[in-house]
Amino acid sequence: MHRRLPSIIEGTSGWYQGWYFDLRLEEEASRSARYGLSFSVVVCFLPESEDRKHGRRLLNELLSDIAARKLRRSDIPAILALDEFAVLLPHTSVSHAEVVAERLAKWFQPFEVGVGMAGFPEEGKEPDQLLMIAEQRAAESMRRFRTGSEAFDNFDPVLMTRLPAI
Repeated sequence: MHRRLPSIIEGTSGWYQGWYFDLRLEEEASRSARYGLSFSVVVCFLPESEDRKHGRRLLNELLSDIAARKLRRSDIPAILALDEFAVLLPHTSVSHAEVVAERLAKWFQPFEVGVGMAGFPEEGKEPDQLLMIAEQRAAESMRRFRTGSEAFDNFDPVLMTRLPAI
């Protein structure tokens, strides 16, 4: 009898599964600590209403295009939850990750996303800590947008990535 192993790739988008992202994040933290390297994590939150407004099919097409044509082959894009996406950026400083965060916000249009990021070792040395910081920043950027303190036309994902962790 053959045991079926879980897929590392989510079938419709081409992005990695959350469990695989967690594994790679742990590996990257270990490797970067050992060799004195940097890496960053970018998290994007998508409100459930956005999924309903534009449709899951369009979102999957966008995710597929981003993974195939907009990120480096070494980057690890993953779906962490229905409304949460992350990209692990090996060998990427905070300043370069800010550029990717800004681009992700643009690439996700017409969807409105909250974007946050965190960098190793500047903002944390533990994988869970980095992911939590990036998630908090993404949530805060979405909250600011939703409460009207940021108009989407003036939305600055780079500013959002620099918000202090909550």
